[in-house]
Parts: sequence; C-alpha cells; structure tokens
Amino acid sequence: GRLMPHQTHREGREVDLPWPVDAQGDLLDAQAWELLQALAESGSIEAIVIDGELHEGIREAAIASGATQEAIAAVLPEPSTEQTHPSRHVHVRFRAGGAS
Repeated sequence: GRLMPHQTHREGREVDLPWPVDAQGDLLDAQAWELLQALAESGSIEAIVIDGELHEGIREAAIASGATQEAIAAVLPEPSTEQTHPSRHVHVRFRAGGAS
C-alpha cells in the first residue's frame, strides 16, 4: 500500500520493525539488543536508526550482557533525532543487493 513518503519501503530496501515490548508496552532492552545484534550480524544492513530516548537503555542492556565497548559501537547506532514515531520501531536500511 501507500507509504508516502516512504518510497524506499515500497522498493524493499527499508523496513520498520517493531521493538520487543512487554504487556505494558515498555521496551525490553535486552531483547532489543539481541535484535540489533542479529541485524548487524546478517551482513545485509546498511543503516539502523533508533530513537535517541531508547539508546541508553539498550546500551546498558548490552553492557549487562557482557558486550565490549567495541562490540556495542559496531552494533548500536548513534541515536536518531528525527521527528517520526521512532520509539515504536527500529528503522532498517538494507544494502542494495544484500549480503553475498
């Protein structure tokens, strides 16, 4: 359907994935960290955009899981300051052609 102005979504290069949340709608930081790790490990991701308000909680969950600062920096994107509905989803842009 129409996703104006989301042309790249219609082309299949970008997708919005819902964050893992509990029954009250609160972000499950540890599961969000695992989601970001899985996306990064796929090798098909060009960029990930997340809401700046969620950044610190996910970083803390990553540290609690034993992740190094280098691993966190490689996976956790800088927080977005875009005015969209980012707290409801993680925005993912795939590389053209994907991973080999």
